[in-house]
Amino acid sequence: MGNKRVLSIDYGTKRIGIATGSFEGRVAFPRDVILNKGVDFVLKEVFSVCKKLEIDMIIVGMPFNMKDDQSNSRMISEVNEFVKSLKIAISESADDEIKKINVDVFDERLSSFEADALMKSAQKSEKERGKYRDVYAAQIILQRFFDTK
Repeated sequence: MGNKRVLSIDYGTKRIGIATGSFEGRVAFPRDVILNKGVDFVLKEVFSVCKKLEIDMIIVGMPFNMKDDQSNSRMISEVNEFVKSLKIAISESADDEIKKINVDVFDERLSSFEADALMKSAQKSEKERGKYRDVYAAQIILQRFFDTK
């Protein structure tokens, strides 16, 4: 995998957490929150980060439930729609660097709970935890992804 740079996305209806890392370092770093102001806005923000950080791959957290039952989950449907839009936007991009980005999904089960615990142990205030939960969840998703490779 070399030094491929990876962007992780914790998709939410209000906020989208992003984290980055590389296959070489195998460490995920929290980055930022993108306010979900619609798919066009989100894609523009994601592509801006991808260009700036020379991202090769995007991992989107998939909110499977604990029973592995993927049916009837509104959030799974929303994430699938976002991933579909992301893949289409990448394939239709006029930018050759964006066109090279691969997209995959990864199990994000319990990442938000783990992010809450992480922030609580770091003595983050309730306000900070609400603001940064998605960023740390994206970091946890990416770190789990690296740990399985």
